Amino acid sequence: MTTNSPLPTTSTKPVAYAYSRFSTKEQAQGDSERRQKDKAQAWADANGYRLEHLHDPGISAFHGRNQVIGQFSLFLESVRARQLGPAPVLLIENFDRMSREVIEQAQTLFLELVNLGASIVTLHNGKRYARGMNLTDIILALVEMDVAHQHSAEISRRVKEAVESRRKVGGIIHNRSSCPHWLTIDPKRTRFEHNPERIKLIKEMFARAQKGEGARAIARAFNSRYEPTWTKAKYWRENMIHDILHTKAVLGEFKGKAGYFGSPVVTPEEWATVNDPTTRRAQGRGNGVIMEHNLFAGFIVSGIDGTRMIHRQSGSKNRKNGQYIWYPYLVSLATINGQSHHPHRISYTGVEARVLWLMENLDPEIMVKVRSGAHDDTQDRLNMADQQIQSLEKQVAKLTRLIVNDDDPSPSLVSQLKEHESQLRTARTGLEALTVAAKKNREIPVLPNQEELTRPEVRRALRKNIAQMCEKIEVSDDHLIVWFTKRTGIRVNLTGEPKAAYHDLAEVEFRAIEETAAEYITEQQRLAV
Repeated sequence: MTTNSPLPTTSTKPVAYAYSRFSTKEQAQGDSERRQKDKAQAWADANGYRLEHLHDPGISAFHGRNQVIGQFSLFLESVRARQLGPAPVLLIENFDRMSREVIEQAQTLFLELVNLGASIVTLHNGKRYARGMNLTDIILALVEMDVAHQHSAEISRRVKEAVESRRKVGGIIHNRSSCPHWLTIDPKRTRFEHNPERIKLIKEMFARAQKGEGARAIARAFNSRYEPTWTKAKYWRENMIHDILHTKAVLGEFKGKAGYFGSPVVTPEEWATVNDPTTRRAQGRGNGVIMEHNLFAGFIVSGIDGTRMIHRQSGSKNRKNGQYIWYPYLVSLATINGQSHHPHRISYTGVEARVLWLMENLDPEIMVKVRSGAHDDTQDRLNMADQQIQSLEKQVAKLTRLIVNDDDPSPSLVSQLKEHESQLRTARTGLEALTVAAKKNREIPVLPNQEELTRPEVRRALRKNIAQMCEKIEVSDDHLIVWFTKRTGIRVNLTGEPKAAYHDLAEVEFRAIEETAAEYITEQQRLAV
Protein backbone atom coordinates (compact mmCIF):
# COMPACT_ATOMS: atom_id res chain seq x y z
CA MET A 1 0.00 0.00 0.00
CA THR A 2 1.56 3.24 -1.04
CA THR A 3 -0.07 5.13 1.85
CA ASN A 4 -1.57 4.19 5.18
CA SER A 5 -5.01 5.10 3.87
CA PRO A 6 -6.46 5.30 0.35
CA LEU A 7 -5.67 8.48 -1.56
CA PRO A 8 -8.64 10.68 -2.50
CA THR A 9 -9.58 10.41 -6.14
CA THR A 10 -12.20 11.70 -8.54
CA SER A 11 -12.59 8.27 -10.19
CA THR A 12 -15.95 6.56 -9.66
CA LYS A 13 -14.47 3.09 -10.08
CA PRO A 14 -14.24 0.95 -6.94
CA VAL A 15 -10.74 0.15 -5.66
CA ALA A 16 -9.15 -3.30 -5.64
CA TYR A 17 -5.94 -3.89 -3.73
CA ALA A 18 -3.51 -6.03 -5.73
CA TYR A 19 -1.00 -7.72 -3.48
CA SER A 20 2.24 -9.12 -4.90
CA ARG A 21 5.15 -10.62 -2.99
CA PHE A 22 8.25 -12.72 -3.33
CA SER A 23 10.36 -14.23 -0.57
CA THR A 24 13.96 -13.43 -1.47
CA LYS A 25 15.61 -10.34 -2.89
CA GLU A 26 17.22 -12.48 -5.61
CA GLN A 27 13.74 -13.05 -7.08
CA ALA A 28 13.61 -9.35 -7.94
CA GLN A 29 15.85 -10.17 -10.92
CA GLY A 30 13.17 -12.51 -12.28
CA ASP A 31 9.66 -12.08 -13.66
CA SER A 32 7.65 -12.58 -10.46
CA GLU A 33 6.55 -8.99 -9.83
CA ARG A 34 5.62 -8.23 -13.46
CA ARG A 35 3.64 -11.47 -13.79
CA GLN A 36 1.58 -10.81 -10.66
CA LYS A 37 0.87 -7.18 -11.58
CA ASP A 38 -0.16 -8.04 -15.14
CA LYS A 39 -2.70 -10.60 -13.90
CA ALA A 40 -4.12 -8.07 -11.43
CA GLN A 41 -4.44 -5.39 -14.12
CA ALA A 42 -6.19 -7.77 -16.51
CA TRP A 43 -8.76 -8.66 -13.81
CA ALA A 44 -9.32 -5.00 -12.89
CA ASP A 45 -9.90 -4.00 -16.55
CA ALA A 46 -12.35 -6.86 -17.03
CA ASN A 47 -14.34 -6.08 -13.88
CA GLY A 48 -14.24 -2.26 -13.82
CA TYR A 49 -11.95 -1.72 -10.85
CA ARG A 50 -9.16 0.75 -10.19
CA LEU A 51 -5.99 -0.83 -8.81
CA GLU A 52 -3.88 0.12 -5.86
CA HIS A 53 -0.74 -1.99 -5.69
CA LEU A 54 0.69 -3.49 -2.51
CA HIS A 55 4.13 -5.00 -2.94
CA ASP A 56 6.39 -6.76 -0.39
CA PRO A 57 9.72 -7.68 -1.99
CA GLY A 58 11.92 -10.09 -0.05
CA ILE A 59 9.35 -10.78 2.70
CA SER A 60 8.49 -14.41 3.37
CA ALA A 61 4.99 -15.64 4.24
CA PHE A 62 6.14 -19.04 5.54
CA HIS A 63 6.05 -17.85 9.17
CA GLY A 64 3.62 -14.97 8.61
CA ARG A 65 6.31 -12.29 8.47
CA ASN A 66 4.37 -10.36 5.82
CA GLN A 67 1.55 -9.94 8.37
CA VAL A 68 3.90 -8.08 10.73
CA ILE A 69 5.95 -5.87 8.43
CA GLY A 70 5.45 -4.52 4.92
CA GLN A 71 2.49 -3.21 3.00
CA PHE A 72 0.29 -6.27 3.53
CA SER A 73 0.48 -5.67 7.28
CA LEU A 74 -0.76 -2.09 6.69
CA PHE A 75 -3.61 -3.49 4.61
CA LEU A 76 -4.59 -5.85 7.42
CA GLU A 77 -4.55 -3.00 9.95
CA SER A 78 -6.73 -0.85 7.67
CA VAL A 79 -9.27 -3.66 7.15
CA ARG A 80 -9.45 -4.34 10.89
CA ALA A 81 -9.92 -0.62 11.56
CA ARG A 82 -12.70 -0.46 8.88
CA GLN A 83 -10.77 2.22 6.96
CA LEU A 84 -11.20 0.67 3.50
CA GLY A 85 -14.95 0.62 3.31
CA PRO A 86 -17.45 -2.15 3.99
CA ALA A 87 -16.27 -4.56 1.26
CA PRO A 88 -12.61 -4.15 0.24
CA VAL A 89 -11.32 -6.40 -2.55
CA LEU A 90 -7.93 -8.15 -2.29
CA LEU A 91 -6.33 -9.57 -5.45
CA ILE A 92 -3.69 -12.30 -5.08
CA GLU A 93 -2.15 -14.62 -7.63
CA ASN A 94 -2.52 -17.63 -5.31
CA PHE A 95 -3.19 -18.13 -1.62
CA ASP A 96 0.56 -18.67 -1.16
CA ARG A 97 1.07 -14.91 -1.78
CA MET A 98 -1.03 -14.16 1.30
CA SER A 99 0.21 -16.98 3.57
CA ARG A 100 2.36 -20.08 3.49
CA GLU A 101 1.79 -20.88 7.17
CA VAL A 102 0.36 -24.14 8.50
CA ILE A 103 -3.28 -24.68 7.60
CA GLU A 104 -4.57 -23.63 11.03
CA GLN A 105 -2.89 -20.22 10.83
CA ALA A 106 -3.65 -19.67 7.14
CA GLN A 107 -7.36 -20.45 7.48
CA THR A 108 -7.62 -18.13 10.52
CA LEU A 109 -6.31 -15.22 8.44
CA PHE A 110 -8.54 -16.16 5.49
CA LEU A 111 -11.74 -16.38 7.55
CA GLU A 112 -10.89 -13.21 9.49
CA LEU A 113 -10.69 -11.17 6.27
CA VAL A 114 -13.90 -12.68 4.94
CA ASN A 115 -15.76 -12.06 8.21
CA LEU A 116 -14.60 -8.42 8.13
CA GLY A 117 -16.37 -8.05 4.77
CA ALA A 118 -13.39 -8.36 2.43
CA SER A 119 -13.48 -10.27 -0.84
CA ILE A 120 -10.42 -12.33 -1.83
CA VAL A 121 -9.85 -13.04 -5.51
CA THR A 122 -7.31 -15.67 -6.63
CA LEU A 123 -6.13 -14.56 -10.09
CA HIS A 124 -4.88 -17.95 -11.30
CA ASN A 125 -8.47 -19.22 -11.52
CA GLY A 126 -10.57 -16.06 -11.11
CA LYS A 127 -12.27 -17.45 -8.02
CA ARG A 128 -13.84 -14.97 -5.57
CA TYR A 129 -14.17 -15.76 -1.86
CA ALA A 130 -16.53 -13.63 0.23
CA ARG A 131 -19.39 -13.87 2.70
CA GLY A 132 -22.01 -16.35 1.59
CA MET A 133 -19.59 -18.69 -0.19
CA ASN A 134 -20.56 -22.34 -0.11
CA LEU A 135 -18.81 -25.23 1.61
CA THR A 136 -17.10 -26.33 -1.60
CA ASP A 137 -15.41 -22.92 -1.98
CA ILE A 138 -14.11 -23.08 1.60
CA ILE A 139 -12.75 -26.60 1.11
CA LEU A 140 -11.01 -25.62 -2.15
CA ALA A 141 -9.44 -22.60 -0.45
CA LEU A 142 -8.19 -24.73 2.46
CA VAL A 143 -6.72 -27.30 0.06
CA GLU A 144 -4.80 -24.55 -1.79
CA MET A 145 -3.49 -23.15 1.51
CA ASP A 146 -2.33 -26.56 2.68
CA VAL A 147 -0.63 -27.30 -0.65
CA ALA A 148 1.17 -23.93 -0.43
CA HIS A 149 2.46 -24.72 3.07
CA GLN A 150 3.52 -28.28 2.21
CA HIS A 151 5.41 -27.05 -0.86
CA SER A 152 7.28 -24.41 1.16
CA ALA A 153 7.99 -26.84 3.97
CA GLU A 154 9.46 -29.36 1.53
CA ILE A 155 11.66 -26.73 -0.13
CA SER A 156 12.81 -25.53 3.29
CA ARG A 157 13.70 -29.07 4.32
CA ARG A 158 15.67 -29.73 1.13
CA VAL A 159 17.60 -26.47 1.43
CA LYS A 160 18.48 -27.17 5.07
CA GLU A 161 19.66 -30.68 4.19
CA ALA A 162 21.78 -29.38 1.33
CA VAL A 163 23.35 -26.66 3.48
CA GLU A 164 23.99 -29.10 6.32
CA SER A 165 25.63 -31.64 4.00
CA ARG A 166 27.90 -28.90 2.61
CA ARG A 167 28.82 -27.85 6.12
CA LYS A 168 29.70 -31.40 7.17
CA VAL A 169 32.13 -31.85 4.28
CA GLY A 170 33.68 -28.44 4.83
CA GLY A 171 31.98 -26.74 1.90
CA ILE A 172 30.64 -24.04 4.24
CA ILE A 173 31.39 -23.07 7.85
CA HIS A 174 28.00 -21.65 8.78
CA ASN A 175 24.48 -22.78 7.86
CA ARG A 176 22.90 -19.31 8.01
CA SER A 177 23.34 -16.12 6.07
CA SER A 178 23.36 -14.07 9.29
CA CYS A 179 26.13 -13.81 11.86
CA PRO A 180 27.12 -11.56 14.79
CA HIS A 181 27.56 -7.86 14.07
CA TRP A 182 31.33 -8.00 14.54
CA LEU A 183 31.69 -10.64 11.79
CA THR A 184 30.86 -10.79 8.10
CA ILE A 185 30.47 -13.96 6.05
CA ASP A 186 31.05 -14.22 2.32
CA PRO A 187 28.06 -15.13 0.08
CA LYS A 188 29.25 -18.72 -0.27
CA ARG A 189 29.51 -19.05 3.54
CA THR A 190 33.06 -20.33 3.40
CA ARG A 191 34.80 -17.91 5.79
CA PHE A 192 34.24 -15.27 8.46
CA GLU A 193 35.98 -11.90 8.49
CA HIS A 194 36.43 -9.84 11.66
CA ASN A 195 35.58 -6.16 11.92
CA PRO A 196 38.50 -4.68 13.93
CA GLU A 197 36.64 -1.52 14.99
CA ARG A 198 33.67 -3.44 16.36
CA ILE A 199 35.85 -5.98 18.15
CA LYS A 200 37.69 -3.08 19.79
CA LEU A 201 34.33 -1.77 20.99
CA ILE A 202 33.38 -5.20 22.41
CA LYS A 203 36.62 -5.32 24.38
CA GLU A 204 35.80 -1.89 25.78
CA MET A 205 32.33 -3.10 26.82
CA PHE A 206 33.83 -6.00 28.77
CA ALA A 207 36.51 -3.81 30.34
CA ARG A 208 33.87 -1.33 31.54
CA ALA A 209 31.60 -4.13 32.81
CA GLN A 210 34.47 -5.65 34.81
CA LYS A 211 34.94 -2.27 36.51
CA GLY A 212 31.31 -2.37 37.65
CA GLU A 213 29.53 -0.36 34.94
CA GLY A 214 26.11 -1.61 33.91
CA ALA A 215 24.77 -1.88 30.39
CA ARG A 216 22.90 1.43 30.73
CA ALA A 217 26.04 3.31 31.79
CA ILE A 218 28.04 1.81 28.92
CA ALA A 219 25.33 2.78 26.41
CA ARG A 220 25.28 6.30 27.85
CA ALA A 221 29.07 6.57 27.43
CA PHE A 222 28.89 5.43 23.79
CA ASN A 223 26.09 7.85 22.99
CA SER A 224 27.92 10.76 24.64
CA ARG A 225 30.77 10.37 22.14
CA TYR A 226 28.38 9.68 19.22
CA GLU A 227 29.55 6.10 18.70
CA PRO A 228 27.61 4.73 15.69
CA THR A 229 25.43 1.69 16.33
CA TRP A 230 25.63 -1.57 14.40
CA THR A 231 21.95 -1.53 13.42
CA LYS A 232 19.49 1.02 12.07
CA ALA A 233 18.99 2.38 15.59
CA LYS A 234 20.19 5.96 16.12
CA TYR A 235 21.42 5.39 19.67
CA TRP A 236 22.92 2.63 21.76
CA ARG A 237 20.41 1.11 24.15
CA GLU A 238 20.81 -0.90 27.32
CA ASN A 239 19.50 -4.13 25.77
CA MET A 240 22.06 -3.93 22.92
CA ILE A 241 24.97 -3.83 25.37
CA HIS A 242 23.36 -6.50 27.57
CA ASP A 243 22.97 -8.95 24.67
CA ILE A 244 26.63 -8.60 23.64
CA LEU A 245 27.95 -8.95 27.19
CA HIS A 246 26.00 -12.15 27.84
CA THR A 247 26.10 -14.00 24.51
CA LYS A 248 28.56 -16.87 24.09
CA ALA A 249 29.06 -15.85 20.47
CA VAL A 250 31.91 -13.61 21.70
CA LEU A 251 33.66 -16.83 22.74
CA GLY A 252 33.34 -18.24 19.23
CA GLU A 253 30.45 -20.47 20.28
CA PHE A 254 27.02 -20.86 18.74
CA LYS A 255 24.13 -22.94 20.12
CA GLY A 256 22.72 -23.81 16.69
CA LYS A 257 23.70 -26.62 14.34
CA ALA A 258 26.67 -24.71 12.95
CA GLY A 259 28.48 -24.82 16.27
CA TYR A 260 30.97 -22.15 15.20
CA PHE A 261 31.19 -18.38 15.06
CA GLY A 262 34.85 -17.76 14.40
CA SER A 263 37.65 -17.16 16.86
CA PRO A 264 36.92 -15.73 20.35
CA VAL A 265 36.71 -11.98 20.80
CA VAL A 266 37.24 -12.06 24.58
CA THR A 267 38.83 -14.64 26.87
CA PRO A 268 36.71 -17.18 28.76
CA GLU A 269 37.91 -15.62 32.03
CA GLU A 270 36.65 -12.16 30.99
CA TRP A 271 33.28 -13.57 29.94
CA ALA A 272 32.94 -15.60 33.16
CA THR A 273 33.73 -12.55 35.30
CA VAL A 274 31.10 -10.39 33.63
CA ASN A 275 28.50 -13.19 33.61
CA ASP A 276 29.03 -14.30 37.20
CA PRO A 277 25.58 -13.84 38.87
CA THR A 278 26.96 -11.85 41.77
CA THR A 279 29.00 -9.62 39.45
CA ARG A 280 25.95 -9.02 37.26
CA ARG A 281 23.95 -7.93 40.29
CA ALA A 282 26.80 -5.63 41.29
CA GLN A 283 26.71 -3.85 37.95
CA GLY A 284 24.65 -0.72 38.44
CA ARG A 285 24.10 2.54 36.65
CA GLY A 286 27.29 4.21 37.82
CA ASN A 287 29.70 6.39 35.95
CA GLY A 288 32.71 4.09 35.88
CA VAL A 289 32.67 3.15 39.58
CA ILE A 290 31.97 -0.15 41.32
CA MET A 291 28.43 -0.02 42.62
CA GLU A 292 27.34 -1.49 45.94
CA HIS A 293 26.73 -5.20 45.81
CA ASN A 294 23.55 -6.50 47.40
CA LEU A 295 24.60 -8.78 50.26
CA PHE A 296 21.04 -10.10 50.58
CA ALA A 297 20.10 -10.72 46.94
CA GLY A 298 17.55 -13.50 46.64
CA PHE A 299 16.57 -13.80 50.33
CA ILE A 300 15.41 -10.32 51.36
CA VAL A 301 11.64 -9.70 51.26
CA SER A 302 9.25 -6.88 52.06
CA GLY A 303 7.45 -7.04 55.37
CA ILE A 304 4.76 -4.80 53.85
CA ASP A 305 3.60 -6.82 50.83
CA GLY A 306 5.62 -10.05 51.17
CA THR A 307 7.33 -9.86 47.76
CA ARG A 308 11.05 -10.04 47.07
CA MET A 309 13.01 -6.80 47.29
CA ILE A 310 15.28 -5.67 44.44
CA HIS A 311 18.47 -3.62 44.77
CA ARG A 312 18.41 -0.45 42.67
CA GLN A 313 20.21 2.88 42.34
CA SER A 314 19.04 6.47 42.16
CA GLY A 315 21.29 9.48 41.96
CA SER A 316 21.95 13.06 41.04
CA LYS A 317 24.60 14.78 38.97
CA ASN A 318 27.03 17.23 40.51
CA ARG A 319 26.82 20.39 38.42
CA LYS A 320 30.37 21.42 39.20
CA ASN A 321 32.32 18.29 38.28
CA GLY A 322 29.67 16.41 36.29
CA GLN A 323 30.02 13.30 38.47
CA TYR A 324 27.00 11.26 39.58
CA ILE A 325 26.33 10.49 43.23
CA TRP A 326 24.43 7.21 43.51
CA TYR A 327 22.19 6.11 46.37
CA PRO A 328 21.36 2.39 46.61
CA TYR A 329 17.88 1.42 47.76
CA LEU A 330 15.60 -1.62 47.99
CA VAL A 331 12.18 -1.76 46.35
CA SER A 332 9.60 -4.56 46.45
CA LEU A 333 8.48 -6.34 43.30
CA ALA A 334 4.85 -5.48 44.10
CA THR A 335 5.81 -1.79 44.09
CA ILE A 336 7.63 -2.15 40.77
CA ASN A 337 4.62 -3.91 39.21
CA GLY A 338 2.13 -1.40 40.66
CA GLN A 339 0.41 -4.11 42.73
CA SER A 340 1.12 -2.72 46.22
CA HIS A 341 -1.32 -0.47 48.06
CA HIS A 342 1.60 0.74 50.17
CA PRO A 343 4.66 1.33 47.92
CA HIS A 344 7.71 0.01 49.72
CA ARG A 345 11.14 1.57 49.13
CA ILE A 346 13.88 1.82 51.72
CA SER A 347 17.55 2.81 51.83
CA TYR A 348 19.83 -0.16 51.25
CA THR A 349 22.70 1.35 53.22
CA GLY A 350 20.70 1.44 56.47
CA VAL A 351 19.51 -2.15 56.07
CA GLU A 352 23.02 -3.46 55.41
CA ALA A 353 24.45 -1.53 58.38
CA ARG A 354 21.86 -2.99 60.81
CA VAL A 355 22.27 -6.57 59.56
CA LEU A 356 26.07 -6.35 59.86
CA TRP A 357 25.69 -4.79 63.31
CA LEU A 358 23.52 -7.73 64.32
CA MET A 359 26.05 -10.26 63.01
CA GLU A 360 28.84 -8.49 64.85
CA ASN A 361 26.99 -8.40 68.18
CA LEU A 362 25.31 -11.81 68.13
CA ASP A 363 25.75 -13.96 71.21
CA PRO A 364 26.29 -17.66 70.37
CA GLU A 365 23.73 -18.59 73.07
CA ILE A 366 21.17 -16.39 71.33
CA MET A 367 22.02 -18.09 68.03
CA VAL A 368 21.29 -21.46 69.65
CA LYS A 369 17.94 -20.13 70.86
CA VAL A 370 16.78 -18.74 67.52
CA ARG A 371 17.99 -21.75 65.56
CA SER A 372 16.64 -24.39 67.93
CA GLY A 373 13.60 -22.61 69.40
CA ALA A 374 12.99 -20.99 72.74
CA HIS A 375 13.36 -24.36 74.53
CA ASP A 376 16.60 -25.78 73.16
CA ASP A 377 16.88 -29.53 73.75
CA THR A 378 20.07 -30.06 71.74
CA GLN A 379 22.16 -30.90 74.82
CA ASP A 380 19.50 -33.28 76.12
CA ARG A 381 19.45 -35.07 72.78
CA LEU A 382 23.27 -35.28 72.81
CA ASN A 383 23.19 -36.83 76.30
CA MET A 384 20.50 -39.33 75.28
CA ALA A 385 22.46 -40.29 72.16
CA ASP A 386 25.62 -40.76 74.22
CA GLN A 387 23.77 -42.96 76.75
CA GLN A 388 22.26 -45.03 73.93
CA ILE A 389 25.71 -45.59 72.41
CA GLN A 390 27.16 -46.68 75.78
CA SER A 391 24.30 -49.14 76.28
CA LEU A 392 24.70 -50.59 72.80
CA GLU A 393 28.47 -50.92 73.23
CA LYS A 394 27.93 -52.95 76.43
CA GLN A 395 25.41 -55.23 74.69
CA VAL A 396 27.73 -55.75 71.71
CA ALA A 397 30.65 -56.57 74.03
CA LYS A 398 28.50 -59.05 76.00
CA LEU A 399 27.24 -60.82 72.87
CA THR A 400 30.75 -60.95 71.43
CA ARG A 401 32.04 -62.70 74.58
CA LEU A 402 29.21 -65.25 74.48
CA ILE A 403 29.89 -66.09 70.85
CA VAL A 404 33.68 -66.32 71.35
CA ASN A 405 33.36 -68.64 74.39
CA ASP A 406 30.82 -70.89 72.70
CA ASP A 407 32.26 -73.52 70.32
CA ASP A 408 28.95 -73.70 68.47
CA PRO A 409 27.13 -70.32 68.94
CA SER A 410 23.46 -70.31 68.11
CA PRO A 411 22.32 -68.44 64.97
CA SER A 412 20.07 -66.23 67.11
CA LEU A 413 23.10 -64.88 69.05
CA VAL A 414 24.93 -64.08 65.81
CA SER A 415 21.80 -62.40 64.47
CA GLN A 416 21.42 -60.31 67.65
CA LEU A 417 25.07 -59.25 67.45
CA LYS A 418 24.68 -58.08 63.85
CA GLU A 419 21.50 -56.17 64.72
CA HIS A 420 23.12 -54.43 67.72
CA GLU A 421 26.22 -53.55 65.68
CA SER A 422 23.96 -51.98 63.03
CA GLN A 423 22.11 -49.99 65.69
CA LEU A 424 25.44 -48.88 67.15
CA ARG A 425 26.64 -47.56 63.77
CA THR A 426 23.36 -45.69 63.30
CA ALA A 427 23.57 -44.16 66.78
CA ARG A 428 27.15 -43.00 66.24
CA THR A 429 26.18 -41.40 62.92
CA GLY A 430 23.29 -39.64 64.63
CA LEU A 431 25.57 -38.39 67.40
CA GLU A 432 28.01 -36.96 64.84
CA ALA A 433 25.15 -35.18 63.06
CA LEU A 434 23.87 -33.74 66.35
CA THR A 435 27.38 -32.57 67.27
CA VAL A 436 27.80 -30.83 63.91
CA ALA A 437 24.35 -29.21 64.21
CA ALA A 438 25.10 -28.00 67.75
CA LYS A 439 28.39 -26.52 66.56
CA LYS A 440 26.75 -24.92 63.52
CA ASN A 441 24.05 -23.35 65.71
CA ARG A 442 26.76 -21.40 67.49
CA GLU A 443 28.61 -20.36 64.33
CA ILE A 444 28.58 -16.69 63.40
CA PRO A 445 30.31 -15.50 60.21
CA VAL A 446 33.51 -13.52 60.70
CA LEU A 447 32.82 -10.03 59.38
CA PRO A 448 35.41 -8.24 57.22
CA ASN A 449 36.48 -4.71 58.06
CA GLN A 450 35.14 -1.68 56.19
CA GLU A 451 38.06 -1.58 53.78
CA GLU A 452 37.65 -5.25 52.85
CA LEU A 453 33.90 -4.77 52.35
CA THR A 454 34.61 -2.68 49.24
CA ARG A 455 36.13 -5.69 47.47
CA PRO A 456 33.60 -7.61 45.31
CA GLU A 457 35.06 -11.05 46.11
CA VAL A 458 34.81 -10.37 49.85
CA ARG A 459 31.20 -9.27 49.54
CA ARG A 460 30.35 -12.35 47.47
CA ALA A 461 31.81 -14.63 50.14
CA LEU A 462 29.99 -12.75 52.92
CA ARG A 463 26.69 -12.94 51.07
CA LYS A 464 27.10 -16.71 50.72
CA ASN A 465 27.76 -17.07 54.46
CA ILE A 466 24.74 -14.94 55.41
CA ALA A 467 22.49 -16.88 52.98
CA GLN A 468 23.58 -20.18 54.56
CA MET A 469 23.03 -18.84 58.07
CA CYS A 470 19.48 -17.50 57.76
CA GLU A 471 16.23 -18.36 55.97
CA LYS A 472 15.37 -14.82 54.90
CA ILE A 473 15.50 -11.17 55.92
CA GLU A 474 12.15 -9.38 56.21
CA VAL A 475 12.24 -5.58 56.01
CA SER A 476 9.49 -3.19 57.14
CA ASP A 477 9.46 0.60 57.42
CA ASP A 478 10.96 0.84 60.92
CA HIS A 479 12.46 -2.59 61.61
CA LEU A 480 13.79 -5.78 60.05
CA ILE A 481 13.67 -9.42 61.12
CA VAL A 482 16.46 -11.85 60.34
CA TRP A 483 14.69 -15.24 60.23
CA PHE A 484 17.11 -18.02 61.16
CA THR A 485 14.31 -20.61 60.92
CA LYS A 486 10.81 -20.36 59.48
CA ARG A 487 9.39 -19.34 62.87
CA THR A 488 12.22 -17.85 64.91
CA GLY A 489 14.47 -14.89 64.29
CA ILE A 490 15.88 -11.64 65.68
CA ARG A 491 14.18 -8.28 65.27
CA VAL A 492 16.31 -5.14 64.82
CA ASN A 493 15.07 -1.55 64.69
CA LEU A 494 16.03 0.63 61.71
CA THR A 495 15.76 3.99 63.45
CA GLY A 496 17.59 5.30 66.51
CA GLU A 497 20.15 3.31 68.44
CA PRO A 498 20.34 -0.30 67.21
CA LYS A 499 18.53 -2.77 69.45
CA ALA A 500 17.89 -6.48 68.93
CA ALA A 501 15.19 -8.74 70.37
CA TYR A 502 14.34 -12.44 70.05
CA HIS A 503 11.32 -12.92 67.74
CA ASP A 504 9.23 -16.09 67.89
CA LEU A 505 6.32 -16.41 65.46
CA ALA A 506 4.55 -18.83 67.80
CA GLU A 507 4.68 -16.26 70.62
CA VAL A 508 3.43 -13.52 68.27
CA GLU A 509 0.51 -15.71 67.18
CA PHE A 510 -0.29 -16.57 70.82
CA ARG A 511 -0.27 -12.89 71.81
CA ALA A 512 -2.57 -12.11 68.87
CA ILE A 513 -5.00 -14.81 70.05
CA GLU A 514 -4.87 -13.45 73.61
CA GLU A 515 -5.53 -9.89 72.40
CA THR A 516 -8.44 -11.07 70.22
CA ALA A 517 -9.93 -13.02 73.14
CA ALA A 518 -9.57 -10.02 75.46
CA GLU A 519 -11.30 -7.78 72.92
CA TYR A 520 -14.13 -10.34 72.55
CA ILE A 521 -14.64 -10.58 76.33
CA THR A 522 -14.66 -6.78 76.64
CA GLU A 523 -17.24 -6.51 73.84
CA GLN A 524 -19.45 -9.18 75.45
CA GLN A 525 -19.29 -7.36 78.80
CA ARG A 526 -20.21 -4.09 77.12
CA LEU A 527 -23.21 -5.69 75.38
CA ALA A 528 -24.32 -7.33 78.64
CA VAL A 529 -24.38 -3.96 80.37
